[in-house]
Amino acid sequence: MPARSAPRKTWLTFEELPLFPSDEQIAEALFGDDKERCRKFLDQISVEEKHGFPRRSLVYGDRRYGPAVRAYFDHMYGLRDEPARGVLDGEENWQIVPRREKAPGRKR
Repeated sequence: MPARSAPRKTWLTFEELPLFPSDEQIAEALFGDDKERCRKFLDQISVEEKHGFPRRSLVYGDRRYGPAVRAYFDHMYGLRDEPARGVLDGEENWQIVPRREKAPGRKR
């Protein structure tokens, strides 16, 4: 009789997350297939952001930086001494800043 294989996991782990995962993917990595806990987490993300949870980046598809999410939880549970860095300060502007004109009459 062939040996039974263990049930296959169907959710993502932190190691399998993309660099910029969706909130749903983060919840799945945290709670696996527990849909109720995933939903509660998604409902509470704005509260977590007030305590330092990484914010979404519009530049990268309105997603959060995965390693910063991991660092947030590592710090929260005492696995890191310092909090996660990289708080976003606003929307990025990728346009080149024009050069300033030299003041008239000034020579170098």
